[in-house]
Amino acid sequence: MPTAVKIDDLIRSRRRTISLEITADARLVVRAPRLMPRPIIEHLLREKQLWILRKRAEIIERMKTKVDRRFQHGELFEYLGESLPLQIDYGSDLPLSLKEKCFYISGKELATPAAAFERWYRAQALQYFTQRIEYFAQQHGFQFQKLRLSSAQKRWGSCSSSGTISLSWRLMMAPPDIIDYVIVHELAHLKHMDHSPHFWHVVESILPDYKSARAWLRKRGHELSL
Repeated sequence: MPTAVKIDDLIRSRRRTISLEITADARLVVRAPRLMPRPIIEHLLREKQLWILRKRAEIIERMKTKVDRRFQHGELFEYLGESLPLQIDYGSDLPLSLKEKCFYISGKELATPAAAFERWYRAQALQYFTQRIEYFAQQHGFQFQKLRLSSAQKRWGSCSSSGTISLSWRLMMAPPDIIDYVIVHELAHLKHMDHSPHFWHVVESILPDYKSARAWLRKRGHELSL
């Protein structure tokens, strides 16, 4: 009997067990052993159908409450987990700056304020991410090739087989421990390109409380937006 849920992405690998994941954009990702018959996978989906539907509904509901940015005086914007007010400075030549716990945007940028914020966040991200990646790499013996910034709104980070770490600049809105989790998660892929127990052991050995950071992203990741 078919299930009421649809697999959005079926990833087969040398793993021994099946895992189900509902992503931040409500997609169902199934990871299964390479030779596992499809009927066995379908059987598990039937058993987990209520859980899948409930989790998808929760995520879709959160997506409806996406932050509505107006870029008005006094509006709060996140930076490293802090909510900082926006001030409009009509006499400034700086597109966007941060001074004394306040954002200041030039009146000249009000036609495209989101672009001004993105440029600023990107500049901060390149510096901050580089510092944290190099710290964890040196402390734990990871060898990465380069850092790349992305604009992803759901996939916060990725690691290529060539050793390129990609991180969304939007993470600069999140608390530092959340950023560290994403960085360690991607660095751990340099040793295990899957989400096997060995992979999670590497993450946990560096960040014992990583599960709380992962839960924060699942619950509040949609807030990291302009």
